[in-house]
Amino acid sequence: EAGSANEQATTVDEVVVTGFRGSLAQALNVKRREAGAVDVIVAEDIADFPDQNLAEAIQRIPGVAITRDAGEGRTISVRGLGPDFTRIRINGMEALGTTGGTDSSGGTNRGRGFDFNVFASDLFNSITVRKTASAETEEGSLGATVDLRAARPFDYKDGLTIAVSGQAGYNDLAQKVNPRGAFLISNTWAGGKFGALLSVAYSEREALEEGHSTVRWQGGAIGRAGQGQGVINAFPPRLPRFGILEHNQDRLGLTAALQWRPSAATEVSLDVLYADFSATRFEHFLQAPDFSAGGATGRNGIIVRDSFVDGNGNMLYG
Repeated sequence: EAGSANEQATTVDEVVVTGFRGSLAQALNVKRREAGAVDVIVAEDIADFPDQNLAEAIQRIPGVAITRDAGEGRTISVRGLGPDFTRIRINGMEALGTTGGTDSSGGTNRGRGFDFNVFASDLFNSITVRKTASAETEEGSLGATVDLRAARPFDYKDGLTIAVSGQAGYNDLAQKVNPRGAFLISNTWAGGKFGALLSVAYSEREALEEGHSTVRWQGGAIGRAGQGQGVINAFPPRLPRFGILEHNQDRLGLTAALQWRPSAATEVSLDVLYADFSATRFEHFLQAPDFSAGGATGRNGIIVRDSFVDGNGNMLYG
């Protein structure tokens, strides 16, 4: 009852919200402080980003779409503008991602676009997408400026911090187990004036892709003597074929950070990042010869026994 001796006043100095709710609160606080249109994704915990790939995490933001290579996010488009119109900064420094790629699935990147599948998402703790230009953001871009921020020792208040994560996935089509792991160690000294951090992330991915492809359409003469209709001009599939594609990917990422804070107004940081993303692809095709040729009689040795050509000259089957 009120006024009893059992009542005791309790003073709470600080309430710390962690986990998924804490990450949402941090992201909202950043949006409140910014004058422009900014979206933020914050890691839920140490070395625990919500997606395995940075591009797949960014696609959660409104107005952002991604393109995939071998089923994994690779580049982004913001408000309909492709990756060449989007600037990427890693810890405040602009970055490019000119890398190789498979010809029929992704292509080689020789432009200004950034390949997000190069880095493991475990190495980063926040992504900021700036959709509007501002004076404090150098240069600017038509699409957006995306800031990727790797972990630093002063991000953690507990001094010595160690985090280990591991998981595995099984692909029943490829019949392979895909491991993924990350390790982070961070510490501060001298009352929080010095700090050092090291993080490592490694993953393997083996996927199997099955399907059909035509490799575009081809116009030319088609011999249909077997149907008693002579030769016609039509557009059949250039190379009708069934394909099995094997994707083998290995990703290794390392980050190191040193920080020095001699006073409350001065902070010096050194960040080192290393990424090695290797992908091997095997293509197996079972294909038929094409139907048409540039000559007047059609492809030598090929007689189309049965087919249907619509009014626009497209061979729908053959």
